[in-house]
Amino acid sequence: MPMRAAKRGPPAQSSVYWLTRPRGIDWKAALEPVRAECPAANIWRRQMVLGPASEFGISVPGDTEIAVPSGWQVRRMRLAE
Repeated sequence: MPMRAAKRGPPAQSSVYWLTRPRGIDWKAALEPVRAECPAANIWRRQMVLGPASEFGISVPGDTEIAVPSGWQVRRMRLAE
């Protein structure tokens, strides 16, 4: 699998949502409404993580709110300069 590098980090004023999905949920279908609602969102999926960690990170500009899929655990962080 090729490595991919981001050209830049998240915007100075942004929010990051860390999501954990319930077992057995199709994540692609569940996150498609987030992508449609907020095209500026960057969605990252973590794989092969040792120990407990959130599987998805979604960065959005400013204080943009996203609709978290039903049953998912969420932790929101605001980034500032």
